Amino acid sequence: MEIQQRKPGVVLVLTGKDWFRPFSIHLGLSDAVSCDWVEQTAQQKGVQWIIGKHPQGKPEDEYMRELGQILIRVPHEQSRVANA
Repeated sequence: MEIQQRKPGVVLVLTGKDWFRPFSIHLGLSDAVSCDWVEQTAQQKGVQWIIGKHPQGKPEDEYMRELGQILIRVPHEQSRVANA
């Protein structure tokens, strides 16, 4: 799997948790958050997963503010983001 090869600190998924659910189940991700735009976060094998609603049509400032609040909690050594 590409995630294992690249070893990112953070994986940001902007599809919504319903679309991502089959992958989430396969990966064993189960932690949840109850925010407006970020629907799920999980930690697995040193990777922080953040699943947000699809951003199309969402209020950009609110969406980015909430995403930033979640990302700032990621430990510094995990804040590397792999190039896709």
